[in-house]
Amino acid sequence: MSTRTCNIKRPVVRVLGGLLLSLTATLSTAHQAQAQAQAAPPAPPAPVAPTGPAPPPAPPAKVNLSDEDYGTLFRAADESLTLMGRRCAMNTGAVDLEAEAVYVRTAHVLAWVVRDYPYGSDPASLADRSTHTGWAVQAYERAFQCNPAWDNREYLEDALSLLEFRLSLAGSQEKRPIDAEDLEPLRQTDRRLRERLKGLIAPTCPATATRCAQDEQASEVGKRPDKDARPLAILDAFSLEIEFGSGGLWRTTAVELESQTQSKAIYAAAISPAARFVLGKQRQHRVQLGFLYGIQLQNGSPDANALAAQLEYGIVDASGLLAVHASMGAGFHGNEDESKRVFTPGLGLCTLGEALCLRVRGFFGPLASDFLTVAIGLDPIRLAAREIRKRGDKQ
Repeated sequence: MSTRTCNIKRPVVRVLGGLLLSLTATLSTAHQAQAQAQAAPPAPPAPVAPTGPAPPPAPPAKVNLSDEDYGTLFRAADESLTLMGRRCAMNTGAVDLEAEAVYVRTAHVLAWVVRDYPYGSDPASLADRSTHTGWAVQAYERAFQCNPAWDNREYLEDALSLLEFRLSLAGSQEKRPIDAEDLEPLRQTDRRLRERLKGLIAPTCPATATRCAQDEQASEVGKRPDKDARPLAILDAFSLEIEFGSGGLWRTTAVELESQTQSKAIYAAAISPAARFVLGKQRQHRVQLGFLYGIQLQNGSPDANALAAQLEYGIVDASGLLAVHASMGAGFHGNEDESKRVFTPGLGLCTLGEALCLRVRGFFGPLASDFLTVAIGLDPIRLAAREIRKRGDKQ
């Protein structure tokens, strides 16, 4: 993990900072303690205690801390995360109780600093608060991945609570736009964690287990669609991208049994409606099936057009800011006098919820004129879906 910096002025609370440092030191001595326990004579049976890590001690509710105290807490949490490295970074399902305990306590300390420390109003301090929020959320999520049990879903709930606090503070007190550069990753993480929380499956429990039954009932209530769920589901099922761009055209003629290539500049416009399927537990995969209709312009007038059936696949990065799309189509290209078969491969890089894309598309055929276009694509349906999600984030 890279070295972090912080604008907290004087780095720390000795008691709480030492708590984190002593906890991380426990990891290096755990195996020694286990070996000593195995070598010692068997002890009398003791009452059975609950399994799993002890609940993290909450910092004092009412205490006046100096900048130095806050700095100590922050550095202790930062050192804890650094020592953990990428432990539980991947969602493998393997249980690591030691790492879970470290991540939980570290996340609680960072969350407490985010909520209580008097950050300044300058842009750097506000960005620091968002950055520290992201670190705390990452620690909560990794704690869950260290032990992804149903009862530990509260780690994700704590992460969402902290994100809600930070985003609400940015709007109500800081009077900042919701799409500010340091807030956008937090909004994307908030949506991703909500989808992950909704995707958790409650264990089947006996009819006599009252607490388990209550959890299942609460889970079903949480999955009820809100007022925006239906329009979003409809919008997510369709795509309508409009493209404008330019490129190069190659016309092949036979001269003495050899190919002579002439390159001409062209302008192109295209529209590509499609049915859209959002797949995966994290909703990161897209499959689109539709068609492409394009018009080729030369000297200000239509020169040819293309019509092709098209299959497209896209994947969104973990932050939700960027998406990569790859497509392949087959159809016809030509004019009123002549039309020939073409293939239409393409690549795209998209942002703004896949509403804005930069696309490179080719039109190639064994008997047809080949050309390549670079175009900007705008999808009004994706824009509408993005605005609805932003409206939901503000509420």
